Amino acid sequence: MSEKDWFLPQEIIFKIFLYLPGSSLIKFQILSKSFRSMIRSCYFIESQLNHASSSTKPPIVLLFYSNYISLVETKTWIVTNNLSLNPSYKESRFGGSCNGLICLYDGSSRVVSVINPTTREYLTPPRPSNLLQYGLFSYTIGFVSSSKEYKLVYLCMNEGEPHLEVCCIGDKSWRQVAIGNCPVSRFNGELLPCGILSHGALFWLGFGSYNKVWLIRFDLKEEKVTYINLNIEPFERKSNDFMLGELGGEVCLTIMPDFVFPKEKEMHLLIFDGKSDFSQKMKLMVPRHSYMMPLFISGQKILLQDQCFDAGLYYYDLSNCSCEKVFVADYDFCYSAHPHIDSLVSFGGARAR
Repeated sequence: MSEKDWFLPQEIIFKIFLYLPGSSLIKFQILSKSFRSMIRSCYFIESQLNHASSSTKPPIVLLFYSNYISLVETKTWIVTNNLSLNPSYKESRFGGSCNGLICLYDGSSRVVSVINPTTREYLTPPRPSNLLQYGLFSYTIGFVSSSKEYKLVYLCMNEGEPHLEVCCIGDKSWRQVAIGNCPVSRFNGELLPCGILSHGALFWLGFGSYNKVWLIRFDLKEEKVTYINLNIEPFERKSNDFMLGELGGEVCLTIMPDFVFPKEKEMHLLIFDGKSDFSQKMKLMVPRHSYMMPLFISGQKILLQDQCFDAGLYYYDLSNCSCEKVFVADYDFCYSAHPHIDSLVSFGGARAR
């Protein structure tokens, strides 16, 4: 099919393509050289990404299992894509989703990979210089909008002290970042979760002396670390579980009691204001055995994942305090769920150096 055979003007086809899922766009490339040239152009890839990012309701939820990932459409709750993970990974862990690229790493070998599940493009960056064989560590992927750079960040606890390195996708080595006088002495649990990406920075939740709660903030552009002491009153650190996530593009602190209620239990979502307090606080009543994490908010509804009982996805309606199950996998246990953008971003386009 040549351009003269198109039934619609090229600019109209361009706009139509923006609304199609990435998996369909991959198939359209084989129809004609003109389609392939359009879809592979940097301008279209960026336009498609901006269109997908501007949606108030992420169209895809990424489900992370022990040896594969699934992509689920939120309109139909149908699995549209399954991708097997590296079979050499003994302890697969999730390091974040950013503009359609996901970061995965092996908790045993410390090897990290970046994958676009739509295009199936795959990259294995070099290892950090201070690669610990034991102890807490995590990788996270982030994006610097001003320079169009994708960066991998490696955070670990080295003899009780945090250590941070950063590597741009396309670089051959990692750079150590000065972390200063860190007030954080421990993290939540035996695993160090990946950082939370918000407004050009990555955030990790940590704890210091006197049960103080801290945010470690890493500015991706400036590559500087700062520490923020959170005001968590009236919640007590000893009797509640604290988890960090992202909701509506903002850092969200989830607080749940660490004991089982007779019926329902309170779940508090605190939206970080960028300083030391919270701009919005929400209280949800959820099933007593659940361990919910928020994924995204659309109007009066919040999508939650139960990370304890059945790993299902639930819509919580703020208007009537109801909780409805909308999806549950009927096979393997899902370790975690994450909002995801179906994009055509390539590693060639991700390289800025």
